[in-house]
This record gives sequence, structure tokens and C-alpha cells, in this order.
Amino acid sequence: MIRALAGAAALGLTTLVVPTAQGAEGALEWRSCATPQTPPDLQCATLSVPLDRSRPDGRRIDLAVNRTPARDQANRIGSLLVNPGGPGGSAVDVVAYNGMVAGNPEGAVLAERFDLVGLDPRGVGHSSPVRCAPASLHDPSVSRFGDFDRLTEANRRAGQDCLDRTGPLLGHVDTLSVAEDVEALRRALGEERISFYGMSYGTEIGELYADLHPGRVRSMVLDAPVDHALPTLVAARDEAVAIEDSANRFFATCGECAAQFDRLMTRPDAEDLTDGFYDYLNLKAAWPQLAQALAAADAGDTGPLLRTARFNSPEYGSYRAVSCQDFPAVLTAGVHRRWADELRRVAPRTWRYSEFWEMATGCAAWPMSPRNPPSYRHVTGTPSVLVIGGTHDPATPLRWAESLSARIDGSRLLMDDRDGHAALLHSPCARAHAADYLVNGVLPEIGAVCREQAAPQVR
Repeated sequence: MIRALAGAAALGLTTLVVPTAQGAEGALEWRSCATPQTPPDLQCATLSVPLDRSRPDGRRIDLAVNRTPARDQANRIGSLLVNPGGPGGSAVDVVAYNGMVAGNPEGAVLAERFDLVGLDPRGVGHSSPVRCAPASLHDPSVSRFGDFDRLTEANRRAGQDCLDRTGPLLGHVDTLSVAEDVEALRRALGEERISFYGMSYGTEIGELYADLHPGRVRSMVLDAPVDHALPTLVAARDEAVAIEDSANRFFATCGECAAQFDRLMTRPDAEDLTDGFYDYLNLKAAWPQLAQALAAADAGDTGPLLRTARFNSPEYGSYRAVSCQDFPAVLTAGVHRRWADELRRVAPRTWRYSEFWEMATGCAAWPMSPRNPPSYRHVTGTPSVLVIGGTHDPATPLRWAESLSARIDGSRLLMDDRDGHAALLHSPCARAHAADYLVNGVLPEIGAVCREQAAPQVR
């Protein structure tokens, strides 16, 4: 749902991490892995976990972990795990390059009081990433709205290519397994309870962890949440409506952009161009660049627009593999046609791309059976959880934050009135509320709405 916030600059983690003793889920062995581009106190380790959680004594895999220790050790609260979403975003890179909570003024107190911990989920980033040939995952001649048999045959080929290159890990990158990996990390850290900040897809990790291990949660922020109780096709419709809303709000700021976009939609590569358009739409600060990219594409240079398309992302293989474990859609040719028509109805301008439609169509006939399909979970037994939803979020509609909050006993919903995806990327007000909650346990008032007014500093 969103890419990693930190760039994929080489950390050399494969040579810097240190294995756990005897390959067991024991205490982590930390060593310095700082570089000139990272915090000087950055530490790295490796966590060994079972490949197949149903076979704990079977084959094991290594997961990359890093942390920056709390700067105020005398007042250290504990470990705060962060995940930037994706699927495919590297939490290790986020921690290494001061992304997410440490990358803004409101989050400075979190770096003071918490060890900030990054765990790359299995199959992602530095944790044995899924490997696929880019050409197999994305064939520009295969439409998500076109011939169903051709689409499913392309998916079979792509899945087999990923399996050949990745091996059996491909069938074990589901988020249920990731949630159990988080619990293994908690034990290895020696913490009775952990705090967690998940953004976008990272909220699914948090939700599942809270459901499976409610007594191990100290505090949890779920920012721009995904509601995993929704069937994939219903989520695709919700997201299409949200993208159409955000696009129209963007077009209202740019006189020529709507006409330029409409002209581009007559091109054979219109689906790919809409993919790139959507990525820009997620970050309000990038809207001026989106206007420039549309103008360039309208003049014949589609490079700036296509460059941001998800299929050009280096983590696209991980994105597809995790999605097909978590968000499959049982499609027949008839179901595919009816839902394609539904997306055209609810999003008459931007229907050609949404992430959940990509999942629904890209996972049809995928060779790996889903281990974590959508399911309804009522989360109980945790401390109060802070859920943050944006009123005009194109990737994760506000209604998902509302429905997820309703499924978590004692949670508090903070509404963030703004454009763009995720409060962490856009809202000083919401970031301050999140920091106050994580440090002091103070939740926003019931019905609170962030409208970017100045927020008090958290100590």
C-alpha cells in the first residue's frame, strides 16, 4: 500500500548481521553496523525462525533485524517496532536511515525513550527477499481488464518463475507467519511487552499480532489501516472510490491536469500510466511533481510518470507474493467482468488502477495457495490501540480505519482531515498525538479530528 520510506541504499547487512546462537530463537547477538549515512549507534542482528510455522522443528530462515538504542537510557521505555508497509517495505532501511517515527520533529521523543527496532518481514528487504523476473511479473500487453484466460495464464507463468527463483519460501510469506515472527523477536529482545507503529500494510501485521498475542502489546499505532476483514474485491471497490476522490481533489488544484490525464487514458499503456499517477497521488507534497509528470507525458515523455509505477519498484516481487498470500480473489471470467464493470462505474476517470484490483487480478491462478486470506477478527485483551484514518486517503479509505477500530476493543479512532496516504507522512498534529500516546499512554479525545493546528511538544 506504500513503499518503504527509506531508499534501498546498500547497508551491507548480509555481512554485518550476526547469527543467533545455535540458530535458535534465543537472545539476539548485536553488533555495530553503522555507516557514514546511518546513526552512529545503529546495531544489527539476525533472527532465526521456522520457514513453516506449522513445522517448528523443520527448515529455518534468517530475518534481518536492526535497532537504534534509546538515547535516554535512564528513562528508556522499551522497544518500539516499526513497519512502513508495502507489502515489501523494509523496516530495516527505515530504522537505518531515520525514517518513519524518527524522521520528524514530533517523533524525536520516541527516539529518546524507545529502542527503535526494524524487522524485515520474511521475503522482504534484507530477509531473503522474494525473487522474480520483472518481465514475468509485468507484461504490458496483458490487461487487468482484458481477456481473463490470458491474464490467468500470465499469472501462472509469473508464479512459477517466482517459485523457481525463490524456492519454498514463496509459500510462507503470509502475514500470519510474520506476526509470529514478531513474537519470536519480542522473546529474543527479552521484552515482556512491545510497542508497535505500523503504517498501511504494516497495520495488518499489528492487527494480527494484537489478535494472536494481546497480552504482549504495550501500545500500538495503526496508521492508514488495511481492514483485512474485507474481501479483496470489496476492498478494490472501496479503494477505487477513494482514488477517484483524491484524483478529483488534485485536478482541482491544477488547471490543465484533468484534460492531460484524460488524453493519456486513450493510450495503449493507460493502465500503466494510471499506476504511476496513483503513486504520486499518495504524497501531497508530490502533487506539483505529478502535474509536471502529466504535462511531460502529454507532450510525449511518459518516463516521469511510469518511473513511479509499482511494477518498476525493486520490491515488486515481494509485493505480489505477500499479496497473493493475504489478499486473493476467487475469480471466474464472469466475476472478473462484473467487477471490472463495477470499478468503471464507481471510478469513471481513474478505474484503470488500484492496488487491490491489481491483487485481485494478479493473484488469480497464482500457484501458491493463500495461507492468510481475508477473515473477520475481533481483537480483545490489548491495551487501547490508536487507529488513525485520513479523510481523503487514496490508498486506505477512512471507512477501513472506522471498521478496523470497531473490531478492536477499547481502540480510539483519530480522524486526520487531509489529502494523501498516511498521517505519518502528512500530519504534524496526528504525529504528536501518536507520540503522546506511545510515550505517556494518552489517547486523543473521542471524536478528535486533526486539522493541522499546532500540537504541544511531548515529553
